[in-house]
Amino acid sequence: MASTYEVSCHCGNIQLEVTAELGEVVECNCSICARSGFLHWYVAPEQVRLKTPSRRLSTYAWRSVTGGQHFCPTCGIAVIRTSTEHPPPVSVNGRCLKDVDIAVLKIRRFDGKHAILRRKTAKSGVSAAILHPWHGCGIGLRAAGFEIAAGRDNDYCTGGTEA
Repeated sequence: MASTYEVSCHCGNIQLEVTAELGEVVECNCSICARSGFLHWYVAPEQVRLKTPSRRLSTYAWRSVTGGQHFCPTCGIAVIRTSTEHPPPVSVNGRCLKDVDIAVLKIRRFDGKHAILRRKTAKSGVSAAILHPWHGCGIGLRAAGFEIAAGRDNDYCTGGTEA
């Protein structure tokens, strides 16, 4: 059953609201997840509402141009990841859920350190190795399907801190 959860970075500068079922989170051992401790809670974009101005978000961009790791530039906590190129499009950091004891959640392990997915590129027919298809870089939150709270401006992540 879907419930509404509050999500925030450590300092509270970035706040989200997610209405979804909290069935499991995914722990990955890839280079970035192992270092950051990000616990993936996959949800649909329409289940996420940004409660604070998105100009407060910074984005770490890598691998592709269709997503990114969005984090608070003040405390450095990664709150959410997005991608429109590969499903699942949105991953909320389970460690940022307010009033949820992650020790009681079902945690599925994913071997991202060794996982390589292959796909054929449409133009060349050459196989392209893609690590973690849900990671990416530099996307507008509205383009990823986020609902932006009324009155919030600057809903585009440019890959860095916006003024």
